[in-house]
Formats: sequence, structure tokens, C-alpha cells
Amino acid sequence: MLSLILALLVQAETPVQTPAYTAQPANGETRAALEGCVMEGGRWVCRYTMPALEIVPTPGSGAAQVYTNATVVPSSPTTGVAAPPPATIPAPAVAIPAPVVTTTAEAIVDPGVLNEREQKLVSRCADAGWASLCLPAERREARALRDRQTAYQAVRLQVTSLMGQNQCDAAVRTALQTGNLGLAREARDFCAGQTNAETAAAARSTPPA
Repeated sequence: MLSLILALLVQAETPVQTPAYTAQPANGETRAALEGCVMEGGRWVCRYTMPALEIVPTPGSGAAQVYTNATVVPSSPTTGVAAPPPATIPAPAVAIPAPVVTTTAEAIVDPGVLNEREQKLVSRCADAGWASLCLPAERREARALRDRQTAYQAVRLQVTSLMGQNQCDAAVRTALQTGNLGLAREARDFCAGQTNAETAAAARSTPPA
């Protein structure tokens, strides 16, 4: 007990050195709370519960100011990098086929003008007997096509004869009356070309005034 009193007296006479930092409680915080003291190694050791502190350097100590529980703010805001615009994929080019232009001369086909299939059918089945490989329906179709072709050839012969007699109006009228529009156009074009040729010949034969 005596040694403890002497130690306290010596400690009281020893000058206390002021630390470089002083602990101050933060705004609105309580002071440190003593948890308890124990004797360790011949000295008392006391433990405290420390609140959030703001450590401020003592004037003239040259120590840097340190804050605890502080929010770190960068010196300059981070420059955001703009995202590149979304890539635009061009739509695939769609090739639009050109419309098929059918002239009037190609569109109009006279009834007596047979195509390749019809001509083969006529030559194979129009006069075929019962022992041939043609079906009854094919025989009937072939004979109808042959009759239609024969009628067309007769009208064409008549129109050609009228054009040879320079009766162009009668030739065109005959072709139209029988329903052969293609033949009528041929007659009209032939007569128009013949008229133009006669007009040009007359102009060449006429002496200038």
C-alpha cells in the first residue's frame, strides 16, 4: 500500500508532456466510457469504450489534420465516357424483279394459232385409230384443235387475197368479223406500210414546183 502511494506521488510530480493530438468527441457524441481497470505488469491498465472521434492537431505541432468517419470526395468528378451509339444494321436490299411487260401483239393470239403442244397433239391423235395410245379425251381435243386451225387458215387466205387486191378495209373487216384480232392487226399494219410507201414514191416522182 505504501509503495502504491509513493508511485502516485512520483507520477504527480513528473511533468506531463502534451501530446501532438488531442481527442475531442464528435458533434453530438458522448465521451469515452470506462469499462474497467486491472493491474498488469505492476501498473494499472484501464480500458475505455471510445466514441467516434475527430482528431485535430495541436497548433504548432505541424501534424496533419485527420478525420475519422469522413466521406472521401474526389478532387474532381469522374468524367463519364459516353457509350457509343448502337450500331445500325442496314436492311438487306431486296431485289424487286422488273415487271414483265407484255405487248399487245404478244397478248393477242388468234383461236386458230396453235402452240407447240397443241400441234403435237393434233399430229399424234387427230387421225389416230382405236389401237393408238391416245386417250379418248385427247382424240376429241386434237380434232377440235384441227378444225379450229383449218378455219383460221381459210380466213387468213381470204384476208391475204383482199390485201393483194388492195382492199385493206375489207381485209381488216373480215379478220375482225371472224374474231381474229391478231390477223386484223397484221392486215392494218401491212396496209399502213403500203400506203406510206406509195406516198413516198409519189412524192419522189412529183417534180418540184
